[in-house]
Amino acid sequence: MKVRVACFYILFCLELKMYAQTQVANFTLRNKPDDFVYKVSSEDRPLKFLFQNESEYEISCLDSSLKVVYTYICSPIDKQDRFTTSFETDSALSLYMINVKSGDYTVLTTFPDSTVRKKKLFQEKDKEHFLKAVTLKDRVCALSVDQGNNNLYVRTYWHGTLVSMDTFKVEYPNFFAALQAEVNSLNQEPFSDIGITYINEELEQDLSSLYTDRKLYVKDDKLVFTFDEANTSHLIFIDLTKRKSYYKKFSFKLELETSALGHKGNSYLFGDYFFRITCDGHQLNLAVVDFRNFKLIRNHNVYDNKPIDIKNGPIISEESTNGSVPSVEIIKTTDKYFKKMRGSDLGVTARELSDGNYELMIGSHHTEVRTSPVMGPSVGMGMGMGIGMGMGGFGMSTGGYGMGTDPFYYPYGMGSRNYSVTIEKTYFHSLLTDKEFAHLGLPLENSFHDKKKLFWDKNFRSGRVPEIGTDFRWRGKLYYSYWDKKLARFNIVQF
Repeated sequence: MKVRVACFYILFCLELKMYAQTQVANFTLRNKPDDFVYKVSSEDRPLKFLFQNESEYEISCLDSSLKVVYTYICSPIDKQDRFTTSFETDSALSLYMINVKSGDYTVLTTFPDSTVRKKKLFQEKDKEHFLKAVTLKDRVCALSVDQGNNNLYVRTYWHGTLVSMDTFKVEYPNFFAALQAEVNSLNQEPFSDIGITYINEELEQDLSSLYTDRKLYVKDDKLVFTFDEANTSHLIFIDLTKRKSYYKKFSFKLELETSALGHKGNSYLFGDYFFRITCDGHQLNLAVVDFRNFKLIRNHNVYDNKPIDIKNGPIISEESTNGSVPSVEIIKTTDKYFKKMRGSDLGVTARELSDGNYELMIGSHHTEVRTSPVMGPSVGMGMGMGIGMGMGGFGMSTGGYGMGTDPFYYPYGMGSRNYSVTIEKTYFHSLLTDKEFAHLGLPLENSFHDKKKLFWDKNFRSGRVPEIGTDFRWRGKLYYSYWDKKLARFNIVQF
């Protein structure tokens, strides 16, 4: 039996503390944002949002009391342009765009005197494929890959000025092929025929963010690429200061391993630690590796015929169809948990608690797409789709999501007249100590995502989550913001 989110937390006593949310701002827009919304300001500056629809960009700038003080309107726009990241200083705010048709990479810069300038920075060369753009402290790096030789190109910009152009030879032989495989199944919009999931550590992550088999992290002046296979994790390091790249490979083996046919693996790099899970449908292994010296700290094993020793709270299964408020089911046996894992993608998340210990979410993510008779039969997609349509705000800015039109790309299970998307997540939480990663038998603390799901259940009685919104961190606090279609207002909620 499935229940609504709020009932679940009350009836099944997860021992989550009472949460509180405060609506800190709401405002109207010139035109409704029917495509995307992004936070595009840095952590220590007044809030700024970029809204996009078919005809224009609208940039709303808020003061310290979160009132809109001025707005930039940029029109007309090229519908093929996709926002990738932003960069802000005292002198200007720059928005970087890739044109998915022409391959032109441009910057749209706004100045305090209300001047807006657009400048072309480069165009993709033959066999060059744009991948991502990431914002570091004092610059933006646009990343692209050469299909012919596995080279990674890193163009570094300060607003509209090219600072450097570096080429890195990637030793991982399947680099391009891994970036190209099932690109439309990623949880972030691909800007070309290759793609990767960017992980913003400023935000708490959910399984819908981390189930993908390839991820990109920014660690100081280094880029870290991870690619997960059944028994292997491939890691590529790009040192932007030393202008060097190097490659490492970790292998993981289950003690009860029989056949590699049903094996799956996934990982999450958080802070100084690399969390890797490996599962064959009967045994699940969690390995914790110290990322500073690449030494194994701890192994935890879960078996389908035994209780889960490292579990805090019940096993939870969430289901959402076409962006509905998730329904929740309690999974009572370990065997059923493993049945849910089979045929789904694995995922592991981590967050650091106030006492320095860690909370992990370990489970699976599965998406099923049901198409209309015109488009064909239903399709079960283990790669799934998650929140993050156009999740291109990196570093100082954070991602947004909106309603997409690509029939093979589904932001957070949003459907259309031609297809229906159901997302199912099954997981348990585990509390581990801060150094040895031993299990702790303590009650859970409510996470940002727990609070947001309770907010959805309380405020959206229609049962449908708003399609356009963004999560972000600003001045040390977490916020959820969304476009209210009924009232035609943009709301910002602090948890």
